[in-house]
Parts: sequence; structure tokens; C-alpha cells
Amino acid sequence: MAQTNNNSMDTKASLESRDVLNDKGIDRYLRKANKLKIRQLCQLVHELNSYRVAIEEQSELVLSSQRKLSTSKSNYHRLFNMAPFSYMVMSRIGLIEEVNQAFVKMLATPRAALINKPFLEYSSPESRDIFHDHVRKVLKEKSQHTCTLRLINGGKDSLHVQLSTIYTKQKDRQTICLLSSLMDITKQRESELSLTQYCSRLEDMVKKCTGELNLIKKNHNE
Repeated sequence: MAQTNNNSMDTKASLESRDVLNDKGIDRYLRKANKLKIRQLCQLVHELNSYRVAIEEQSELVLSSQRKLSTSKSNYHRLFNMAPFSYMVMSRIGLIEEVNQAFVKMLATPRAALINKPFLEYSSPESRDIFHDHVRKVLKEKSQHTCTLRLINGGKDSLHVQLSTIYTKQKDRQTICLLSSLMDITKQRESELSLTQYCSRLEDMVKKCTGELNLIKKNHNE
């Protein structure tokens, strides 16, 4: 009986000792796990900070690029609008999409009245086929072409222009537009016409003088 009690007490002590060891093992495991979690959290925080810094740097680069792009667009718009030559952007079917101040002045027509209007509305009847052929060549060959047209401005005055057009696409790579420059050559044409008329008069005078000389020679020989 005494032996049985002793065995029972030893078993109980052994179980209690095992429980204590198990508790210590669990504590060690938990401490180790906590240390591991802390290291992982520290690593995660470090990585997040690195990502945050990289994102901030990228954001600053993007903002800087956007500011430069905005400045470039603003400068381009000023250059386009204030250029001494007349510029126009057309759709592939000849609708006016954008013009600069020189173009507005040339046609003596408000900018708002020009936008989304067919350019042919300002072309003289005899120039319309020339313009159609001009646009067709630019679209077909995707290269620069030049032609001479007679336009009618808002004041109903006639003017001669040299139209140069190039083919381009917008950023979406789908929308085609035509970039055109126009040079007023009215005075040049008037000078050419005056010169032609002057040369014609000279020719008439030379013919008249030649005829008179021939007549004088004929009379002299007789």
C-alpha cells in the first residue's frame, strides 16, 4: 500500500515537472516567435519606408515632368498663336480645328467662327479643285505638299496664298490631322501680274516699232 502511494506521488511529480518543462518550452517558443515577428515587422517597416521613399521620388519626377510638359505646351501655344505666319490645323476632311492669330487676321474672321468650318468656305470656286487635289496628295503620300489658292476673307476681299501642308497623327496614333502654313502672296501676284502686263505692252511696242521700221525700209527701197 505504501509502495503504491509512493509510485502515485512520483507519477504526479513527474507530470508536474513535465508541465513545468512544457510551460517553459512554450514560453521560449513564444519569446522566439515574438522576436521573429518583431524582426519581420521591422523588416516590413523598413521595406515600406523604402517603397514610400521610392514612390515619393517617382511622384516628384512625374510632377516635375508634368510641370515641364505644361510649360512646353504653354510655350508652344504662345509660339503657335503669336507666330508672324498663318498656321492652321485641319482634320483629314478639311475641317478647321485650330488656327493662330495671324490666320484670324488674314481671313478677317473671328476665331470662333472659323473652328469646325470647312476650309473650302473661304476658298474661291476656281481654287476648290486645287485644294481637294492638295489634300488628297498629302494623305496618300504622307509628305509635305504646296499649292497656290485664292481665298475670300471675311471682308469679301480676294487674296492669294501659298498653302503648305504636312501629314501627322495625334498621340492616340489613330487621329489624323493636317498641319498647314499659309503665306499671303497677294502683293507678289499683283507684282507678277503688273510685270506680265508691262512685258506684254513692251512686246506690243516692239512689234509696232518693228512694223514701222519695216515699212520705212520698204518705202526707202522703192
